Amino acid sequence: MTNLPIFAHEPEPGRHLKRCRLITAGILLAGLGTAIVIYLTAAGTPVDPFAEYEQSKRFSREVQRMGGKMALVANDASAWFGGLWHGRRLAFTVACITLLIALGYYVIASGIKPGEDAGGTHGEDGGA
Repeated sequence: MTNLPIFAHEPEPGRHLKRCRLITAGILLAGLGTAIVIYLTAAGTPVDPFAEYEQSKRFSREVQRMGGKMALVANDASAWFGGLWHGRRLAFTVACITLLIALGYYVIASGIKPGEDAGGTHGEDGGA
């Protein structure tokens, strides 16, 4: 009997890597395009009537007195994190998340292991 190929058409060796690069480019295009649109159309930061009070030393002392230094750190972190989702900062947040998703997808889908380049060699000497 002759060895018949399982598939009538064997895929090209570099086709998988090309597809990974194309999908990664699509992720980057969609995400960074969205970030640009958000940046250009973002309104100014909404006026917070309590912002001035929350920036005062009195507020900091009261929070620290009630909950200690960790409450003060938690309040600052919460204010920082909440600010990432409004106005032009949202555009930068979307751009960073897009870069992380695209990088993660490319590394996982292409099968590149740490310390291995796209050519399949390990390290600089090309050895295994």
